[in-house]
Amino acid sequence: MYKQTYSRYATRNNLNFIISGISEIGKLEKEQIKPLNLLSQKIISAIKKKEIIVIFKENFPIGFIWWTFTKKVPYGINFGNERETFCWVSWSYVVKKERNKGIGAKLYKLLEEESKKRGVKQMRLDVFTVNKNSEKFHLKLGFKPQLTIFRKKIKGDPKK
Repeated sequence: MYKQTYSRYATRNNLNFIISGISEIGKLEKEQIKPLNLLSQKIISAIKKKEIIVIFKENFPIGFIWWTFTKKVPYGINFGNERETFCWVSWSYVVKKERNKGIGAKLYKLLEEESKKRGVKQMRLDVFTVNKNSEKFHLKLGFKPQLTIFRKKIKGDPKK
Protein backbone atom coordinates (compact mmCIF):
# COMPACT_ATOMS: atom_id res chain seq x y z
CA MET A 1 0.00 0.00 0.00
CA TYR A 2 1.10 3.55 -0.72
CA LYS A 3 2.45 4.98 2.55
CA GLN A 4 3.12 8.70 1.87
CA THR A 5 -0.54 9.64 1.86
CA TYR A 6 -3.20 10.75 4.27
CA SER A 7 -6.96 10.92 3.96
CA ARG A 8 -9.83 12.90 5.41
CA TYR A 9 -13.44 13.71 4.71
CA ALA A 10 -13.85 16.13 1.81
CA THR A 11 -14.41 19.83 2.41
CA ARG A 12 -15.69 22.55 0.10
CA ASN A 13 -12.02 23.24 -0.72
CA ASN A 14 -12.02 19.91 -2.58
CA LEU A 15 -15.06 20.76 -4.74
CA ASN A 16 -13.13 21.59 -7.95
CA PHE A 17 -10.92 18.51 -7.60
CA ILE A 18 -13.98 16.26 -7.25
CA ILE A 19 -15.71 17.92 -10.22
CA SER A 20 -12.59 17.51 -12.39
CA GLY A 21 -12.34 13.81 -11.46
CA ILE A 22 -15.99 13.19 -12.29
CA SER A 23 -15.57 15.09 -15.57
CA GLU A 24 -12.60 12.91 -16.51
CA ILE A 25 -14.63 9.77 -15.80
CA GLY A 26 -17.56 11.15 -17.82
CA LYS A 27 -15.32 11.75 -20.86
CA LEU A 28 -13.92 8.22 -20.65
CA GLU A 29 -17.40 6.73 -20.33
CA LYS A 30 -18.79 9.05 -23.03
CA GLU A 31 -21.49 10.24 -20.66
CA GLN A 32 -22.71 13.77 -20.19
CA ILE A 33 -22.21 14.91 -16.60
CA LYS A 34 -25.03 16.84 -14.92
CA PRO A 35 -25.01 20.61 -15.22
CA LEU A 36 -22.18 21.97 -13.09
CA ASN A 37 -24.43 23.80 -10.63
CA LEU A 38 -26.49 20.65 -9.95
CA LEU A 39 -23.37 18.50 -9.60
CA SER A 40 -21.83 21.08 -7.24
CA GLN A 41 -24.98 21.04 -5.08
CA LYS A 42 -24.91 17.24 -4.88
CA ILE A 43 -21.20 17.24 -3.96
CA ILE A 44 -21.72 19.91 -1.27
CA SER A 45 -24.59 17.86 0.16
CA ALA A 46 -22.37 14.74 0.25
CA ILE A 47 -19.57 16.76 1.88
CA LYS A 48 -21.97 17.91 4.61
CA LYS A 49 -23.03 14.28 5.21
CA LYS A 50 -19.36 13.13 5.26
CA GLU A 51 -19.91 10.84 2.28
CA ILE A 52 -16.71 11.68 0.41
CA ILE A 53 -13.17 10.83 1.46
CA VAL A 54 -10.23 12.50 -0.27
CA ILE A 55 -6.72 11.10 -0.23
CA PHE A 56 -3.72 13.45 -0.34
CA LYS A 57 -0.04 13.26 -1.20
CA GLU A 58 2.13 16.19 -0.11
CA ASN A 59 -1.04 18.22 0.66
CA PHE A 60 -2.43 17.77 -2.88
CA PRO A 61 -5.56 15.71 -3.50
CA ILE A 62 -4.85 12.61 -5.60
CA GLY A 63 -8.08 10.64 -5.27
CA PHE A 64 -11.52 10.42 -3.75
CA ILE A 65 -14.38 8.05 -3.11
CA TRP A 66 -18.02 9.20 -2.84
CA TRP A 67 -20.71 6.94 -1.43
CA THR A 68 -24.05 6.82 0.30
CA PHE A 69 -25.57 4.34 2.71
CA THR A 70 -29.00 3.44 1.38
CA LYS A 71 -31.70 0.83 0.98
CA LYS A 72 -32.73 2.21 -2.43
CA VAL A 73 -31.72 0.00 -5.35
CA PRO A 74 -31.47 2.07 -8.56
CA TYR A 75 -31.99 -0.89 -10.92
CA GLY A 76 -33.15 -4.47 -11.41
CA ILE A 77 -35.79 -6.72 -9.94
CA ASN A 78 -35.49 -5.15 -6.48
CA PHE A 79 -35.80 -1.61 -7.84
CA GLY A 80 -36.82 0.52 -4.88
CA ASN A 81 -36.16 -0.69 -1.37
CA GLU A 82 -33.94 -3.46 -0.02
CA ARG A 83 -34.35 -4.90 3.45
CA GLU A 84 -30.77 -4.13 4.50
CA THR A 85 -28.80 -0.94 4.10
CA PHE A 86 -25.88 -1.20 1.68
CA CYS A 87 -23.10 1.13 0.60
CA TRP A 88 -23.62 2.56 -2.89
CA VAL A 89 -20.35 3.86 -4.37
CA SER A 90 -21.27 6.80 -6.57
CA TRP A 91 -17.77 7.72 -7.75
CA SER A 92 -14.17 6.70 -7.14
CA TYR A 93 -11.26 8.43 -8.80
CA VAL A 94 -7.46 8.57 -8.69
CA VAL A 95 -5.37 11.00 -10.76
CA LYS A 96 -3.58 9.31 -13.67
CA LYS A 97 -0.02 9.66 -12.40
CA GLU A 98 -0.94 8.02 -9.07
CA ARG A 99 -2.81 5.01 -10.46
CA ASN A 100 -1.58 1.45 -9.90
CA LYS A 101 0.08 2.48 -6.64
CA GLY A 102 -2.56 1.19 -4.21
CA ILE A 103 -4.41 4.51 -3.82
CA GLY A 104 -7.77 3.21 -5.07
CA ALA A 105 -7.47 0.09 -2.92
CA LYS A 106 -6.70 2.30 0.08
CA LEU A 107 -9.83 4.39 -0.57
CA TYR A 108 -11.99 1.27 -0.75
CA LYS A 109 -10.38 -0.11 2.43
CA LEU A 110 -11.29 3.13 4.24
CA LEU A 111 -14.86 2.85 2.94
CA GLU A 112 -15.05 -0.78 3.99
CA GLU A 113 -14.03 0.24 7.52
CA GLU A 114 -16.66 3.02 7.50
CA SER A 115 -19.27 0.48 6.35
CA LYS A 116 -18.35 -2.01 9.09
CA LYS A 117 -18.76 0.70 11.76
CA ARG A 118 -22.36 1.11 10.59
CA GLY A 119 -23.07 -2.61 10.37
CA VAL A 120 -23.27 -2.46 6.56
CA LYS A 121 -22.36 -5.77 4.95
CA GLN A 122 -22.37 -4.97 1.24
CA MET A 123 -21.00 -2.44 -1.25
CA ARG A 124 -22.44 -1.92 -4.73
CA LEU A 125 -21.49 0.24 -7.67
CA ASP A 126 -21.83 0.47 -11.42
CA VAL A 127 -19.06 0.36 -14.01
CA PHE A 128 -19.58 1.38 -17.61
CA THR A 129 -18.51 -1.35 -20.04
CA VAL A 130 -16.11 1.03 -21.84
CA ASN A 131 -14.17 1.50 -18.59
CA LYS A 132 -12.19 -1.75 -18.72
CA ASN A 133 -9.57 -0.54 -16.20
CA SER A 134 -12.28 0.14 -13.63
CA GLU A 135 -13.88 -3.23 -14.27
CA LYS A 136 -10.53 -5.00 -13.82
CA PHE A 137 -9.75 -2.98 -10.67
CA HIS A 138 -13.08 -3.74 -9.01
CA LEU A 139 -12.86 -7.45 -9.84
CA LYS A 140 -9.40 -7.47 -8.24
CA LEU A 141 -10.91 -5.93 -5.09
CA GLY A 142 -13.44 -8.76 -4.90
CA PHE A 143 -16.51 -7.16 -6.48
CA LYS A 144 -18.62 -9.53 -8.59
CA PRO A 145 -20.77 -8.57 -11.58
CA GLN A 146 -24.44 -8.62 -10.68
CA LEU A 147 -26.40 -7.18 -13.58
CA THR A 148 -25.97 -5.82 -17.08
CA ILE A 149 -28.05 -2.84 -18.15
CA PHE A 150 -28.62 -2.38 -21.87
CA ARG A 151 -29.39 0.90 -23.60
CA LYS A 152 -30.54 1.79 -27.09
CA LYS A 153 -30.79 5.32 -28.41
CA ILE A 154 -33.98 6.02 -30.31
CA LYS A 155 -33.35 7.90 -33.53
CA GLY A 156 -35.51 10.69 -34.83
CA ASP A 157 -37.62 13.40 -33.24
CA PRO A 158 -39.26 11.99 -30.08
CA LYS A 159 -42.15 14.47 -30.33
CA LYS A 160 -43.57 13.08 -33.60
